[in-house]
Amino acid sequence: MASEDTDDDYSRDMSSPRPHIGLFLAALLLLGADGRPLDLVGEDGSPLQLSLEPGESAVVAHFWATWCKSCTDELPALAEAAAACDGAPVRVVTVNVGEDLETVAQYKSEHEFGLPVLRDPKGRVWRKFARGLPVNVFWTADGRRADFGPRDGATWRRELAALGCAAPSPAPASPYPSR
Repeated sequence: MASEDTDDDYSRDMSSPRPHIGLFLAALLLLGADGRPLDLVGEDGSPLQLSLEPGESAVVAHFWATWCKSCTDELPALAEAAAACDGAPVRVVTVNVGEDLETVAQYKSEHEFGLPVLRDPKGRVWRKFARGLPVNVFWTADGRRADFGPRDGATWRRELAALGCAAPSPAPASPYPSR
C-alpha cells in the first residue's frame, strides 16, 4: 500500500523541498536581525567595518566581482542611480568579492563608475548573504535584506528613491503634439 504524502513524511524526507524552505526563511530572519558591522577591507587595503552610521537611513552594498559579467554590466547603472543619493542619508558602496587589491585597482582604472569599492577578499561577508553574484544588501534601521540578481537603472532608481534618495524624474514631455 502506497503511503500518502503527509507533513510528517516531509519532516523525515530531506529530499523534499519543504525542510529547506524553512531553513532558508529562518536564515533570512536572522539576517535581518543581525545589526553587527560587516568586516571588510577599504580601497587602501586597510580593514574597516561597514555599518549603518548615525544619521543614515540606509546603506546599500552591491557585492560583485570582475569576472561576473552581469555584476560589471550593472555597476554604471547603479552609479548613475546613486547620484540621486547625494545629500540624502543613504550611502551606496560596492563590495568586490574574492579578488586581490591589484585586480580591483586594475579594473577600476579601466572602468570608472564613481562609487566606493570595498573588498571582501575571502568572501566571508558575502557568504552570509548568498552564494551567487551579484548580491545587493539593503541595510536600514529595520534590519538587513539581501536580494540576488542584477538590476537595471530604472529598478535601481526606484529602490534608492524608496530609501530616501531623490525620486526618479518623470520623462520630459515632448514638445511635439501626440497624434
